[in-house]
Parts: sequence; C-alpha cells; structure tokens
Amino acid sequence: MNLLQLLKERPLDQISISLICARAGINRNTFYSHYQSVGQLMKEIEDEFLMKLFSEISESFSIEVSKSVKELLVKLLSLVRENSEMCALLFSKHGDKDFLNRIIERILPSATGMWKDFFNIEEKTAGWVYAFIVGGAISIIEQWVEKGCVEPVDEVAGFLDMVIINGQSAFLTKVSN
Repeated sequence: MNLLQLLKERPLDQISISLICARAGINRNTFYSHYQSVGQLMKEIEDEFLMKLFSEISESFSIEVSKSVKELLVKLLSLVRENSEMCALLFSKHGDKDFLNRIIERILPSATGMWKDFFNIEEKTAGWVYAFIVGGAISIIEQWVEKGCVEPVDEVAGFLDMVIINGQSAFLTKVSN
C-alpha cells in the first residue's frame, strides 16, 4: 500500500520505482521480481478492487430489473465505503483517470443490452442514456467519497436509485416516442 500512500502526495506519473522502494524498505531488484513498472503495480491494485466490484455487479444483474438497481447500489456503495481510503485516492486528481472508465466499459454492455430490450430502443440511444446516468452517478459517488462517506449507504443508494429509475424511464419514454 506504499503506492497508495504516495498518491496522497503526488500524481502517479511522478512516483518512481526508487521512491516506492525507499518507502517500502526494499531494493529495486525485489520490486522488479514482482512488477515491471509503477503502472503495473497500480493496475494490480485497481484490478483487485475491480474484481470485487464486478463480482457484486454480476450478482446483481442476475436479479430482476426492478430490484437490481437499489440492491446493486447498496452493494457497490458498501464496497466503496469499506475501501473508502483507497477509493478516495483512486478517484482523486492523483489517481488513475482510466480507473472509472474501466468500470464504465465493463458495465456498459449489460446495462445497454437490458435497456435496449426492456424499452425497445436502439443500442446508440441506450448508450447515450447509460453515459448520462452513469456520469451523474459517478460524480455523486466521487463527491460522497471525497467528503468521507458521511451519509449512510442506504440514503445515497436510495437517491441514486430514484434518479436512475425515474430519469431513465422519463428519458427513454420520450426517446422511443
């Protein structure tokens, strides 16, 4: 976790292998026996968190649509809260800007496919709706994490659920007419 501690101080592109090794009390050979670069170490940290996240997402997408959004949000926000320090760093200006995009790219096919079938709309339109809804949800989650995850998970999940369900229904009803 030395890399995450360093992210509190500086952007990822300003963290060297030498600095990580000095903080961890290891030599460069030890680092290179496990990783090829700082980026690879960061990707491994992110991938471990993403595996947990995607496990929750996969499980929730198997539940019927009307129940899945709220349940999915509670699970995801609970996972984010449990890992709030890491998430605060990953979402921060010093974190990896592709991290949130990797989440979006992974969820996109499931969400757009579900909306395409449920609302009988084109894939392009479903993609736009997804981008709009997820962009807003990510902004709210980032703000929640930045402020220390003070509000209860159920409150944030309930708000996001309301916005997502009402927003997508209203938007998709108008688009499909």
